[in-house]
Amino acid sequence: MKPPEIPGASRVRLPPLGPVAAAFLGLGLLGGTAYVILPQTPWSSMLLYNGPVAIALGVAASGVIRWRGTDRQIAFFISLSIAAFLDGELLWSWMTANDEDPFPSIADGLYLAGYIPLAIAALMLAARRRREPDPSAGLDAAIVTLSAGAALYLVLIEPYASDTMIPASEKAILVAYPLADLVIIGTVMWLLVAQAARGWATILFCGGLVFTLIADFAYAWLEINSEYEEGSILDLAWILGYLSLAAAAACRPQPAVPMAKPRPGRMRLLAVLVAVLVPLVVLLVNLASLRGVQVHTAVATVLILAAVMALVVARMWWLVGRAHVVEQHLAEERLSSVIHHSADSIVLIDDDLSIIYASPSVGNLAGVDPESDVGSPLSTLFVEADRVGLNQQLTDLATMPVGCVIPLEGRIQSPSGEDRIVEGTASNLLDDQTVAACVVTLRDVTVRHSLEDQLEKKALYDSLTGLANRALFMDRLGTALRKLDAHPEAGVAVLYIDLDDFKAVNDGLGRMAGDELLQHVARRLRTFLHSTDSIARLGGDEFAILLDEAGSESSVVDFANRVSEVLRVPAKLQGITLRVSVSIGVGMATPGSSAESLLRNADLARYSAKGRGGGQVVLFDGHLRDVAADRLALKVSLAEALASSQMRVAYQPIFRAGGDHRLCGFEALLRWEHPTRGQVSPEEFIPVAEASGDIVELDRWVLEQACVQAVAWNGSSEHRLTMNVNVSAVEFARDGFARRVRTALKSTGLSASLLTLELTESVMAEAQIVERVLAKLRKIGVGIAIDDFGTGFSSLAYLQRFPVTTLKIDRSFVSRMSSESDNSLVRSIIAIADALDLKSVAEGVDTLEQLNELDRLGCRFVQGFYLGRPQFPEELEELVSEGSGKTL
Repeated sequence: MKPPEIPGASRVRLPPLGPVAAAFLGLGLLGGTAYVILPQTPWSSMLLYNGPVAIALGVAASGVIRWRGTDRQIAFFISLSIAAFLDGELLWSWMTANDEDPFPSIADGLYLAGYIPLAIAALMLAARRRREPDPSAGLDAAIVTLSAGAALYLVLIEPYASDTMIPASEKAILVAYPLADLVIIGTVMWLLVAQAARGWATILFCGGLVFTLIADFAYAWLEINSEYEEGSILDLAWILGYLSLAAAAACRPQPAVPMAKPRPGRMRLLAVLVAVLVPLVVLLVNLASLRGVQVHTAVATVLILAAVMALVVARMWWLVGRAHVVEQHLAEERLSSVIHHSADSIVLIDDDLSIIYASPSVGNLAGVDPESDVGSPLSTLFVEADRVGLNQQLTDLATMPVGCVIPLEGRIQSPSGEDRIVEGTASNLLDDQTVAACVVTLRDVTVRHSLEDQLEKKALYDSLTGLANRALFMDRLGTALRKLDAHPEAGVAVLYIDLDDFKAVNDGLGRMAGDELLQHVARRLRTFLHSTDSIARLGGDEFAILLDEAGSESSVVDFANRVSEVLRVPAKLQGITLRVSVSIGVGMATPGSSAESLLRNADLARYSAKGRGGGQVVLFDGHLRDVAADRLALKVSLAEALASSQMRVAYQPIFRAGGDHRLCGFEALLRWEHPTRGQVSPEEFIPVAEASGDIVELDRWVLEQACVQAVAWNGSSEHRLTMNVNVSAVEFARDGFARRVRTALKSTGLSASLLTLELTESVMAEAQIVERVLAKLRKIGVGIAIDDFGTGFSSLAYLQRFPVTTLKIDRSFVSRMSSESDNSLVRSIIAIADALDLKSVAEGVDTLEQLNELDRLGCRFVQGFYLGRPQFPEELEELVSEGSGKTL
């Protein structure tokens, strides 16, 4: 089981010492403490004092045995230093125990010799911890050391040097100790400012040096003042110094840590600043002393101060140079990183157009090793077809002034074998000493080119058929007309093609079949036409063909007829064979024709062909323009017709067939009495109203007028008279149609059972909408009649699916009826109506013979000119009051 973690314990890290070494160091510390606490005797003092030093030597020597490499050498020099100190201590203690004066003696030489291995070990520690040299650390350490030397000179050296009572041999040794301590100060400062004191070994090593310095300085000061006594706390500082040095040698080696780039910290700068002031303070202290300034003291202080200032100047000089180097190095690294990670490929070429450098992204672009391409011509990266032009461009660039930039574009073969489109720039920097090359920057724009092509295709081509769209066709037509102005002998013509009964295909087979038919027509046109001809799908089921070398009108019309014949070849769609019929309008360009006017002329001709029943080719002439202008004028007048009471409702009577032919109702028919044109035929204005949307308002007005009239007639007649009202497909498809019918009935008071709405067969194609609306109408009680039954694309399934109440037999079938003709079609329609319990109404009964034949076949209701023409209400009052038709 994992022991619970103690908060904060993970942050406490003990020195990496072995248990044996730690135990011996603890024993040494205990002995040193006993030396200070217990009473002093010569031999006990020797044992308690030198014992910890011997333990320190043994612990340090264990590092020499255990470690390898630099760590062993560091432990060796530390051990050598402790050994020298131990020998000096033993000799000092022995001489003291024998009442001999140990100062000066060989013991002093051993003490001083021990500082040399310490300095060597410190340098090795600093070198092991730092991988990048920092010359500024030596300068800072030297500044602090010299400043400390000034202070030591004033406090320790100068008193000895000026004392004439001390022999020269003793004076030399007394001065040597502060100088040795100065070496230790320099060593500690070197480790600290060089940021080497990061591991436990250096921390313990610096600690040992600091304890030694404290002890040495305190001893020297006390000795000057004759106050030093053996067994004091001062001796414990020496013992702690030896034990710390031993612990540094015995610490488990740690891997060298790459240090950060040298940068002076705040404490380091403060230490240097304080060190600069120390010689000045020393000089001021001397000046302020009562004994005056000694010449050698002043000279030494001034020399130290000069040396410190020289080092400070060198330090500042180095900092400025270092900052410049670091800034330049950072800029180079930043530029190198940008180039190395840039998605763009950067290539440097010499004046021979050979590569002298290639960024790594060149490998991703061309699938080659950038280094392997060095020395090769840049053009070798490109496909062979682009090399000559590229070389010419780059050759011209090399002769241009420095800084000139030229655009580049070409294709590079990728590792997958596909050509990649690249573009970029080339800059002439041959005379720039920092570059001395032409800089070529390349980027992969294949995806962008692909997207541009796709956008262009969407903007200029029809997505369903792949043909040009209206915008591209008009552009090509404009180009052809401009050529015509320069070469009038070359004719230009436009064929405007419209598929006949395309809506029936969409409604009967679905939109997918309609799309398939459009694609079929596009394929037929492509295979039939020449490559110089332009084909476009203008929208819906409309196509256009541009002939820019058309020839004569007759040749263009013949060509249009051949197009019609090619498209009329049966096509099989979703298992059904269809024969495509097209209406084609032909427009011939004349001098000064615009693209818009020529296409409009062809459209007018196409509209005329459509109006003639479809499947025809019509050449535009001035008459068609007049017809179009007349239609436009009719459309403008239609908007004012209702407001100015030009519209009236006429009513054609409907009679019961057989028997007495009694009047049973009317069909409401809209009539337009134009103030200048006179009576306008519904066949003229109804298509215009449907195209403009005015049919919606007309339908609603007729419904309201018819309901009002039906209420009036039913109030004065003995019989119930029904009212039939025609409804356009546009009005029927609008939301809320059933609601509007209910509102009209409610506002006029007409019973719903007396109203029958007549719908053409084309309305039934939108099955879902029709079924929902008819269900609402039948719920209201309104009758539903299918007008002109048998002339469209009727489905017998509609009669069972939809709540139809009446079938109206188209006048085209009734007009061919006679007692001698085959009337099987009319008989079949009547039979269907009887079988489904629907009313049958025959339209266009114009003769007695037709009426008799319909009576014989069992038709239920009839209407036509023979029985009664459409008339206005005031003309029908007598008929309504009599309640019967002609006497037959």
